[in-house]
Amino acid sequence: GTGYSKAITSVGGTADDDAGNSYSNEAGISASGVKVAIKRVDANWWNGATGGGTAFDQANPVWVDAVYNAGDKSWSYDASGIVFVSSKTYQVISRAVDQVGNSEYPVNSPVMGQAKSVAYDPFPPSKGITFPVDVSYYNAATLSNMTGSSTDTVSSVETVWIRLKVQGAQSYWNGGNSGTIADWDTAAGTKYG
Repeated sequence: GTGYSKAITSVGGTADDDAGNSYSNEAGISASGVKVAIKRVDANWWNGATGGGTAFDQANPVWVDAVYNAGDKSWSYDASGIVFVSSKTYQVISRAVDQVGNSEYPVNSPVMGQAKSVAYDPFPPSKGITFPVDVSYYNAATLSNMTGSSTDTVSSVETVWIRLKVQGAQSYWNGGNSGTIADWDTAAGTKYG
């Protein structure tokens, strides 16, 4: 499935020349033996321009060197210089090449089933309060349900939090429903939020 991210500053994963421990003399992967390519799903491949860039204008993958750590078999790539477009989905794929040149798959034939998809969503959701109406007064009987709406243009809204404050006081509702002062936090640092 597609993940969502509000910032795509780095990508990473793992790579192993002998994940199944089947060989006794594998060549191993060098420090620059993992390559990364990024594709915008509705466009082409990123051009791999040094220092990032915005161009997703290549018909075939442009592989850039990731940094490989043989100790824990992890790799990472600094993607902070790439300009990602809000609400667009990207596929990140890696390709391992061992020290004698054996490649995980051919340069222009990546196995897209191994790609990870991420939608770039840098903007917060929007919300609206339908009830209670602003600058109105209610008692417990008339404030039984609070309603509103929330939307997000890229991902779905996972959670909506509310915060009730007693007007003119530093008391916040703590989620209780006893109908007493015990439902309100007044001490600094303990406000329900």
